[in-house]
Amino acid sequence: MKRVFIIILSLTMLCFFVGCSAVEKDILITSQNSPDNDYTVYLYQVGSPQWSFGSVGAKLVLKDSNGKVVDEEKFSLANDGAGIFEGNIKGITWLENQVEIIMGESDTIQQYTYILSYNSN
Repeated sequence: MKRVFIIILSLTMLCFFVGCSAVEKDILITSQNSPDNDYTVYLYQVGSPQWSFGSVGAKLVLKDSNGKVVDEEKFSLANDGAGIFEGNIKGITWLENQVEIIMGESDTIQQYTYILSYNSN
Protein backbone atom coordinates (compact mmCIF):
# COMPACT_ATOMS: atom_id res chain seq x y z
CA MET A 1 0.00 0.00 0.00
CA LYS A 2 2.79 2.37 0.94
CA ARG A 3 4.62 1.57 -2.29
CA VAL A 4 1.48 2.32 -4.38
CA PHE A 5 1.04 5.64 -2.61
CA ILE A 6 4.66 6.62 -3.28
CA ILE A 7 4.32 5.68 -6.96
CA ILE A 8 1.09 7.68 -7.34
CA LEU A 9 2.61 10.66 -5.54
CA SER A 10 5.75 10.50 -7.70
CA LEU A 11 3.74 10.36 -10.93
CA THR A 12 1.54 13.23 -9.81
CA MET A 13 4.57 15.38 -9.00
CA LEU A 14 6.20 14.48 -12.32
CA CYS A 15 3.06 15.50 -14.24
CA PHE A 16 2.86 18.74 -12.26
CA PHE A 17 6.48 19.71 -12.95
CA VAL A 18 6.30 18.77 -16.63
CA GLY A 19 3.06 20.71 -17.03
CA CYS A 20 4.41 23.79 -15.25
CA SER A 21 7.63 23.80 -17.21
CA ALA A 22 6.00 23.40 -20.63
CA VAL A 23 6.71 26.43 -22.76
CA GLU A 24 3.79 27.70 -24.76
CA LYS A 25 4.61 29.52 -27.96
CA ASP A 26 2.85 32.64 -29.12
CA ILE A 27 0.33 31.84 -31.84
CA LEU A 28 0.06 34.26 -34.76
CA ILE A 29 -3.61 35.07 -35.31
CA THR A 30 -3.46 37.69 -38.06
CA SER A 31 -1.45 40.59 -39.43
CA GLN A 32 -2.15 43.75 -41.38
CA ASN A 33 0.18 46.00 -43.39
CA SER A 34 0.11 49.77 -43.30
CA PRO A 35 -1.16 51.46 -46.48
CA ASP A 36 2.42 52.33 -47.51
CA ASN A 37 3.69 48.83 -46.54
CA ASP A 38 6.31 50.40 -44.23
CA TYR A 39 4.86 48.67 -41.13
CA THR A 40 2.95 45.54 -40.20
CA VAL A 41 0.95 44.97 -37.04
CA TYR A 42 0.68 41.37 -35.80
CA LEU A 43 -1.85 39.93 -33.34
CA TYR A 44 -0.65 36.96 -31.28
CA GLN A 45 -2.33 34.74 -28.73
CA VAL A 46 -0.02 34.28 -25.74
CA GLY A 47 -0.54 30.93 -24.04
CA SER A 48 -3.92 29.31 -23.52
CA PRO A 49 -7.13 30.57 -21.97
CA GLN A 50 -6.79 30.52 -18.18
CA TRP A 51 -9.80 28.27 -17.55
CA SER A 52 -13.17 27.33 -19.04
CA PHE A 53 -14.55 30.87 -18.98
CA GLY A 54 -11.33 32.79 -18.32
CA SER A 55 -9.36 35.40 -20.14
CA VAL A 56 -6.58 34.76 -22.61
CA GLY A 57 -3.29 36.57 -23.13
CA ALA A 58 -2.65 38.53 -26.31
CA LYS A 59 0.08 40.64 -27.82
CA LEU A 60 0.17 43.26 -30.56
CA VAL A 61 3.53 43.67 -32.26
CA LEU A 62 4.44 46.43 -34.71
CA LYS A 63 7.34 45.67 -37.08
CA ASP A 64 8.96 47.81 -39.73
CA SER A 65 9.53 46.67 -43.32
CA ASN A 66 12.85 45.07 -42.28
CA GLY A 67 11.11 42.88 -39.70
CA LYS A 68 12.48 44.84 -36.72
CA VAL A 69 10.11 45.11 -33.74
CA VAL A 70 9.24 48.79 -33.32
CA ASP A 71 6.65 48.57 -30.52
CA GLU A 72 4.52 45.97 -28.75
CA GLU A 73 1.73 45.75 -26.21
CA LYS A 74 0.75 42.76 -24.06
CA PHE A 75 -2.75 42.47 -22.60
CA SER A 76 -5.52 39.98 -21.88
CA LEU A 77 -9.04 39.68 -23.20
CA ALA A 78 -12.12 38.11 -21.63
CA ASN A 79 -12.98 35.77 -24.47
CA ASP A 80 -15.32 33.34 -22.66
CA GLY A 81 -12.62 30.69 -22.38
CA ALA A 82 -11.83 30.79 -26.10
CA GLY A 83 -8.61 31.75 -27.80
CA ILE A 84 -7.92 35.01 -29.57
CA PHE A 85 -9.42 35.26 -33.05
CA GLU A 86 -9.34 37.77 -35.88
CA GLY A 87 -12.82 39.00 -34.95
CA ASN A 88 -11.43 40.44 -31.71
CA ILE A 89 -10.00 43.25 -33.84
CA LYS A 90 -12.73 45.85 -34.20
CA GLY A 91 -10.66 48.38 -36.12
CA ILE A 92 -7.16 49.44 -37.16
CA THR A 93 -6.35 53.05 -37.98
CA TRP A 94 -2.97 53.94 -39.45
CA LEU A 95 -1.97 57.49 -38.46
CA GLU A 96 1.10 59.63 -39.19
CA ASN A 97 3.13 58.53 -36.12
CA GLN A 98 1.20 55.58 -34.73
CA VAL A 99 -1.31 52.84 -35.35
CA GLU A 100 -4.44 52.52 -33.23
CA ILE A 101 -5.93 49.06 -32.79
CA ILE A 102 -9.36 48.61 -31.22
CA MET A 103 -9.80 45.21 -29.58
CA GLY A 104 -13.11 43.81 -28.38
CA GLU A 105 -13.93 41.00 -25.98
CA SER A 106 -16.37 38.24 -26.82
CA ASP A 107 -17.57 38.07 -23.17
CA THR A 108 -18.46 41.71 -22.81
CA ILE A 109 -19.17 44.80 -24.87
CA GLN A 110 -15.88 46.29 -23.69
CA GLN A 111 -13.52 47.64 -26.31
CA TYR A 112 -9.94 48.72 -25.71
CA THR A 113 -7.72 50.94 -27.84
CA TYR A 114 -4.04 50.10 -28.06
CA ILE A 115 -1.61 52.57 -29.60
CA LEU A 116 1.67 51.43 -31.10
CA SER A 117 4.13 54.14 -32.06
CA TYR A 118 6.38 54.03 -35.10
CA ASN A 119 9.16 55.72 -33.13
CA SER A 120 9.20 53.74 -29.85
CA ASN A 121 12.81 52.56 -30.10
